[in-house]
Amino acid sequence: GPLANAVEGRQFTYWYFLAFQPGDNSSLFVIRAATILVVTVGFSALLASGRILAGVPGMVFIGIAYTLSTYHFFYDRLALADTLAGAVMLVAVYFSLRLGKRYSLWDAVFVGISLFTMVMFKLTTLAFFGIPVAAVLFIRNAGITWKQRITWAGTALLVAGGLFGSYILLAAWRGYNPF
Repeated sequence: GPLANAVEGRQFTYWYFLAFQPGDNSSLFVIRAATILVVTVGFSALLASGRILAGVPGMVFIGIAYTLSTYHFFYDRLALADTLAGAVMLVAVYFSLRLGKRYSLWDAVFVGISLFTMVMFKLTTLAFFGIPVAAVLFIRNAGITWKQRITWAGTALLVAGGLFGSYILLAAWRGYNPF
């Protein structure tokens, strides 16, 4: 069934790659190309994060550094769950950094959805559920009260935890162990 690989801890990775299976000998190339689609979203989030942190020069610097990184040049083109999860983590970081510019619960919801998607691509990224907590503690914005910060982090964690908890309950109900 659709949850047969739940024990592997990479459920979205299987589903994502399944959507791009051509059924012939070009499947490895197609899956690698599909990985680049997700990496492009992560790269865009990284550029936007650089712009938030250091303006246009920061965006240009991080874009060049990422492009010239031999590690990313190699691994971002492989069909790995780590690559997909890392790209989605960059999206979560981007929405978290926006807390420094404005207070929006929609950003918190997007952080929660990104964290859930990241964990569903690779379960070992569960440790990055601390991103909203780090954002609340370390991103400074004088216009945001501590009550708003805690509400923001709580919203992000509630969305991520609620979605992940629903997946765990569904998998357990269907007889699969997601761990």
